Amino acid sequence: MDLTFLLQDLLSPAGTQLPASTPTLITYHLSSCPLPVLPQLVHYLAISPSLWSNNSTLDFSLARDMFSSTRDGVLHRANSITTALDSHGWRARRQYAQFIDAYFKAVELSGTRADVRLVMASAALAALQVIKAGKEKLFVGGSALMGRAEKEVLLAWEDWLESTGGGKGVANEDDFLPTWLATQTLPQFTISTLSSGPLSSLLPHLTHSLSSAFTHGNLFTTPSLAASLSTTPEGLHWAVSSESHTHLTTLITTPLFLSLGPLSRSIGRCIEASQSSSTSPETTVETLRATLSTLENLSSLIRSGWASTPWSDASDSSLSPSTLSQTAPWTALKSLLFAITLIHSSLLVVLTPQGDAEPTAVQRELAGQALRILSETYFVTIKFGVDGFGAWKGVYVGFLEIRREGGVEEVERFMRNIRPERIGVLHEREVERSTATFYLNTAESLMKELSNEYVEEQVLQCCKPYFESSTHRDTFEAAHSVLLAIFSNEKKCANDIAPWYTSLLLKAYPTLMSTSQLRLAFTTLIRCVSNSDDALAWYLILQIIAALEVLPTSSSPPPTPSSSEIDASLAADHQTATAPKRDFDDHPTRLDEAAHLSPLETTVLALPRGHLLLTLIDQSSSVNLVLLRSLLEKVWELVKGEGDKDAREALVRVVFGVLGEGLDSTKREEGVRWWMERGEELAPAL
Repeated sequence: MDLTFLLQDLLSPAGTQLPASTPTLITYHLSSCPLPVLPQLVHYLAISPSLWSNNSTLDFSLARDMFSSTRDGVLHRANSITTALDSHGWRARRQYAQFIDAYFKAVELSGTRADVRLVMASAALAALQVIKAGKEKLFVGGSALMGRAEKEVLLAWEDWLESTGGGKGVANEDDFLPTWLATQTLPQFTISTLSSGPLSSLLPHLTHSLSSAFTHGNLFTTPSLAASLSTTPEGLHWAVSSESHTHLTTLITTPLFLSLGPLSRSIGRCIEASQSSSTSPETTVETLRATLSTLENLSSLIRSGWASTPWSDASDSSLSPSTLSQTAPWTALKSLLFAITLIHSSLLVVLTPQGDAEPTAVQRELAGQALRILSETYFVTIKFGVDGFGAWKGVYVGFLEIRREGGVEEVERFMRNIRPERIGVLHEREVERSTATFYLNTAESLMKELSNEYVEEQVLQCCKPYFESSTHRDTFEAAHSVLLAIFSNEKKCANDIAPWYTSLLLKAYPTLMSTSQLRLAFTTLIRCVSNSDDALAWYLILQIIAALEVLPTSSSPPPTPSSSEIDASLAADHQTATAPKRDFDDHPTRLDEAAHLSPLETTVLALPRGHLLLTLIDQSSSVNLVLLRSLLEKVWELVKGEGDKDAREALVRVVFGVLGEGLDSTKREEGVRWWMERGEELAPAL
């Protein structure tokens, strides 16, 4: 193919309709033209009036096509060289480096506009990244190839950002080109090289672009989604002909929205590079603050916008069939969550102290800001479960570990920043309730750092409406987990509320709690009280015994449970069995992490008193030595009261297991002594 015809087309006046074969010809000639001719071809590509209009912004579709054809040409050039030399060694690499050098020199000498330079530099780098990702035999690393291309791209970015006053993000689809180019190369950029780039301008531009993908938070308000919803006999209906429907369904198909994944990774890459940036530490911190502020403002506006619609409180069953099939709002919300999680993963890398170092004040501040963003979007996260998904849980726990430092006053200031607007009331709106759930889960994790006064005046007040109603299961379990954390950390109010909580727990089974949850709650409660007041611990145990003694033994005709009690118990045990697990500490306080039941324990649960017998036996590991023998004697008295021989055997085996593995060194000797004294009575059961 004659290069002359392509050059003539490239020099055609602006507005000329180029042949459909032009992109293919560009790829072909870049991959095959003699090296002395390459500078002329690249020069004509860079200044072509027919390719690059005189408008302030380039045509996105045409520029994207030129990027692809140029990238493919640079990519195929490597294949041409290795094929001609029948080698991937030093000679091939040297020739390819000469090609790359000639290419970039021609772009620079052309004096082309900044956005065109960015297109051509990014295309060449993208080709090298494809070769590297494909693990080709041709080595493209080092300063002559990958290093050179990355530096040229950063220079092009610096040039473009300067020409646009720092880059103000996306104003319309045509402005999206530079951001799209970033998504093609920055996620694979070498951190050490990227750190020398114009991050203080580039990072705000990319973050602003991400905000633009969600119309800067006006996703559900302009036009109004609430105004497009109506109540019909079939359920809540979203009019397909409405402005909001057109707006949302169009938005999730735009190139900007479809690039959210690589855009988020690009932002994350820049955040990681900022750690070793050549700019001053103060500038870096301000850039990170601005990035998080943009994300926080975006998340807050989207949360408010979604909460303003009836859809935010509607279950699937309350939506009309046609509305139920509409996924645009959920697609937008989960895309926001995934983008934030990706960015937060990189931020966590930057904020995590090295080695045994303590987090600095700046690290704690930024971690708190990151957690506020997670709080604002928790109404989306909770759809995946209380702990979201793996990556979300990782960043949440990581930021909590940073934020828990700095002293009580600092931690409580952070807690006030994520507290729901109203406390002491049952939050009927789902979005507001999710904020309460996030607050309680965070309070549970940071309980050790919170003052007694704050716990009593703020945290407990937020919990109270949810203690005796499992209608909102996630918040119910969060509230009870907070109480277990209060006992586990032996807060001042623990002993005062212990009798009340004992009564509450005894009423909670089986409609509100499963057996495993009941046992976890009582074990945590008795262990805490035993550390300060043995008399109170024994009083609480007597409450369990009193509740147990009013129930029939296995030899008595058991009362027939109602169908609602059966359903509630089964549902509670199912939720416990399927709850996600986490291991934050040795004594878990999360109600959704109650242990699974063993086959032996399942047998005991068939007894009318089985759940309380297991709970009572558990307390052998919780009480102090002074109460151990009294407790074991009472347990044995109750076990003997069971008329069913198989039931007695199962209970004795459970007791044996606790004495063998559940007691600490201070009580094990006494436990063995008691067992030996009762040997003749106990042995037949084994």
